Amino acid sequence: MKTSHTANVVLRQARAISPNRGALGLSDLAISSDGTIASLTPYRAGNQWAHASKVLDLNGLTVVPGLIDAHFHMLATGTQLLTIDLATAKSVPEVMELLEAGKDKSGSEWLIAGHLDDEHPGARLPTLKELDHAFPRRPVFLEHRSCHFALCNTRAMKLLRLQTTARVKGLLDGQLVGIARQRLMEAQGEEFVERALRAASLAAARRGATTVHAMEGGDLFGDFALNVLKRIRDSLATDVVVYWCGTDVQRAVENGFDRVGGDSFVDGTLGSSTAALRYPYSDDRASSGSLQLTEQQVSAFFSAAAVSHLQSGLHVIGGRAIEVALRGIAQALPKAEAGTRWRLEHCGDVSKQQLRRAAQLGVCISTQPAFTYLRGGPRGVYAQRLGPRRTRRLYPLRWMLDEGIHVGGGSDSPITPADCLLGLESCVNARYSAQRTSALEALQIFTSEAAWCAGEEARKGDLVRGMQADLLVLKENPLTCAPDKIQQIPVLLVVRKGRPVCGPLMEGEGAWR
Repeated sequence: MKTSHTANVVLRQARAISPNRGALGLSDLAISSDGTIASLTPYRAGNQWAHASKVLDLNGLTVVPGLIDAHFHMLATGTQLLTIDLATAKSVPEVMELLEAGKDKSGSEWLIAGHLDDEHPGARLPTLKELDHAFPRRPVFLEHRSCHFALCNTRAMKLLRLQTTARVKGLLDGQLVGIARQRLMEAQGEEFVERALRAASLAAARRGATTVHAMEGGDLFGDFALNVLKRIRDSLATDVVVYWCGTDVQRAVENGFDRVGGDSFVDGTLGSSTAALRYPYSDDRASSGSLQLTEQQVSAFFSAAAVSHLQSGLHVIGGRAIEVALRGIAQALPKAEAGTRWRLEHCGDVSKQQLRRAAQLGVCISTQPAFTYLRGGPRGVYAQRLGPRRTRRLYPLRWMLDEGIHVGGGSDSPITPADCLLGLESCVNARYSAQRTSALEALQIFTSEAAWCAGEEARKGDLVRGMQADLLVLKENPLTCAPDKIQQIPVLLVVRKGRPVCGPLMEGEGAWR
């Protein structure tokens, strides 16, 4: 029987997949003019959409909800896209060659580069003397791949007004690197910052993201770029949920932020041997890393955020840092509203007992499956730092899900690529089989569960009538393709708020633009 529906745009013969209901079969998905899903009905050849302004026949292509990157650094990602990439450099001479070759890329006198990596066998960082000798007149700013510290030459430190002990070695870490980044962006100007933010958002969209949880501002990056982000936010390729990266709750309230802490560091990273572990590093038995915030500071932060009704979270990788955060949340719990969604970012060296307590406290975890997929395994840097036994337990997705914890997946871009499909593949095809998820669970981690972590599950993360029409058209079905081929699935169309953003289906005659 023929039926008639009113809709702005209709995607016909879509092989729809809901993260919470599974494969729905061939469907017609109608989008309203307000950018929400009007209906999702079984496909029937006789269906008529006479009043729709656009009907796009997908002929069985797969449609999933738009993916959500639950941990993303917009400014850092965009800056690295617009400047010099040192990811391929394995030695100081190679770093210098890339800097020389790309010295005009940024369009300014500054030489800005990212992905500086000293974790290769035999690798080291350039010295201040080497940077000054190679570039005596041009300011140089090199961001380490961890984004936890940076290097400058003398010219850069002078322009950034860094009158500190960093002048001896050119090494910027802790709060100093955040101050330096803020001043660096001010020196580049608002036009550069806008280009960087737009580039980052589009890069994420092209790989399937329709929303990013942006870890910005505060102690890590300064707030200069947030003013630009506020101005252009509605015109970006993705939705942006800002997590302000500072622990000064009063300042967050005064500036109108409703999510605080974000990626503020309780500890460091595994690659740099600064994550605060419960036991010493395997390759340095004298060290178990260090805390960057005390237990008292963490407890005070979570309590202040609870009193101010802000969602709060912190960066924790090592088991000792995770323990400090869990204790802080437990102490803040009596001050919090029922249903408060505490967040922990990363949770690498976490135990089953800690996960059980996290579940009891109502903690959700924003983690990065690509960390262990790209850097794990018996020959990876994590095995060097922790040894084979502990490495198998890092970033344990399976344990997290089995404890009933809400888990959102992210990239931590630019630490790993801004690629949500890589995130899905990393879940399903994890280095160690005991930590793998099903394909449907992976989809949930990057859709409905990630939306839950930001309190947006009522309008994002699924294909349901009335939800925001954020969706992807994929050439293949991620639930049935080979686990190690998910990242290679072509993204044919990205739709955000009912409007096409990017993809080949926006090209050619009859395309949706």
